[in-house]
Amino acid sequence: KSPLPRVGRITTFEQVCEEMGEDPSDYLVDAVTPRKQGVQRLDRIMLIIECFQEGAKLDVYNTDQKKYQGWFNVSKGCPGFRFNVSNFARTDTFSVLGPLLSLQDESTSVYVHEMFASEFKAFLELTNNK
Repeated sequence: KSPLPRVGRITTFEQVCEEMGEDPSDYLVDAVTPRKQGVQRLDRIMLIIECFQEGAKLDVYNTDQKKYQGWFNVSKGCPGFRFNVSNFARTDTFSVLGPLLSLQDESTSVYVHEMFASEFKAFLELTNNK
């Protein structure tokens, strides 16, 4: 692990694994069914988020603590999948995964969601094409 900030330094999933002390081969998406591939993709996304939280203590029950999540433009009128915006999200919504996939500040969230957009796209496409 490097003492340098991860934003700007880590640009690939392999670097995420190295930083987190994980073996990239443990995160291959090789399942036969789309549902199981979705689980594998979500595991990759959760590792990316955990890496960039850099020890931030995000309390899913603390609605006064800001947590940022990425939003992607996936509409048919959009010229392809793309990161749209990172917004503060309240954690007292009825979301199960939202708080787990949050980051501590907007600039980190923007970086992660732009840099790793292909990971999010692959997951969303799997869950949309059952």
